[in-house]
Amino acid sequence: MPRYYFDLDNGTTPYRDAEGLEFSGATAACAAMRRTLLEVAKEEITSDTAKRLAGTVRDRDGVIWRAQLRFEVGPAARGSQKHVGGGKQLTRYVRRILAPAKVTEGNSLKASR
Repeated sequence: MPRYYFDLDNGTTPYRDAEGLEFSGATAACAAMRRTLLEVAKEEITSDTAKRLAGTVRDRDGVIWRAQLRFEVGPAARGSQKHVGGGKQLTRYVRRILAPAKVTEGNSLKASR
């Protein structure tokens, strides 16, 4: 099986993978990097400070895939919020993420049992 290398950068400390992991192919390796970046984001984004996470997947010939996540917060100008297409899809996505929780009256989340 081919070997792929995952390089990560959290904006302060770059990590270059020297060992790599074996995957059945590039598609599987890139999917693993997507999951890895999301897991790193859960750990790294712990406050309202801006954060950039980047990752690349390499094979023996060089970089085959890149991804970057950016998290930025700040005040919004009044009246600047506009509807962006894909609202129904985004709503389904948020509901799937919050599936273990149940929204109760008063907009508070309560764990479902």
